[in-house]
Amino acid sequence: MTEGQRIAVVIPCYRVCGQILTVLQGIPPEVDAIICVDDACPDHSGDFIRQNCHDPRITVLANSRNQGVGGAMITGYRHCLEQGGFGIIVKMDGDDQMDPGDLLHLAGMVARGEAEYCKGSRFIQGDARKKMPLVRYLGNRGLALLSRFSSGYWDVTDPTCGYTAISAAMLGTINLDEISRGYFFESDILCQLGLRGVRMAELPTSTRYAGETSHVSIIAAAITFPMLHTLRFIRRMAALIRKRPFSQGILQTSALLSGLTAMLLLLSARFALSAAIFIAAAALMTGALLLDWSDYRKNSENRAPLRKGITGRAH
Repeated sequence: MTEGQRIAVVIPCYRVCGQILTVLQGIPPEVDAIICVDDACPDHSGDFIRQNCHDPRITVLANSRNQGVGGAMITGYRHCLEQGGFGIIVKMDGDDQMDPGDLLHLAGMVARGEAEYCKGSRFIQGDARKKMPLVRYLGNRGLALLSRFSSGYWDVTDPTCGYTAISAAMLGTINLDEISRGYFFESDILCQLGLRGVRMAELPTSTRYAGETSHVSIIAAAITFPMLHTLRFIRRMAALIRKRPFSQGILQTSALLSGLTAMLLLLSARFALSAAIFIAAAALMTGALLLDWSDYRKNSENRAPLRKGITGRAH
């Protein structure tokens, strides 16, 4: 299934002592290395793993200060790249919400060359609403829409899902210092891959919710995630302008400048003028996005859904 490629699994660990042993016991024997990153956990997750799990595949790393899930993952990713020899690196959370049985399916998509990055999706099968708390479900649906604009993956259904597999060769091309350290990590790495036109796949994965406490602040996410998506969208548009024919580039440049001008005028309380420019910017942006979307449909290697998921390149 994994074409003989060595697999490493990175697990960020923060207050997961109640679930982590079950997670580790479920990881299939085909996995060659398990990297647990204690992100300055107040419960000392790393020590707990060392004392209670003796699987020789496990390496425990520790961040001296809490960096967030992204910081923990970057520590684990760097370790895998420095060690070398791995073809695929999987991210899996330590809270036992992810089914270890899905791991080899994600890794297999990368191993067979069908994708360079494969994400789990809780929404492809359509039963996520029954399992997921309502607030989390609605938030994820909104973030999926924003992520389509910011990453260019117009078919992505679950950008915040943390169950992923990536080609080690592709990971080595990414400047990890530019990736968000917090909970925006999954969305941000998708934006980075989108800039490179990396072929991404999604596979349906099952999720278990058993009353675990989420460490994500809903209020903070509601403020910071849209702002970060906006910044990534501007960056993507700027990158596309440099590659577009002159006429399309002029349209997208005008849209961006008009939108930024409207935002600045709004902040300066010049509401009437900002409203007029905002309407013009919205019209220009609509045209720019239609061009972007039509190019994606026309030029991408996206095809009919695969047996277990969807694939596509960002544009």
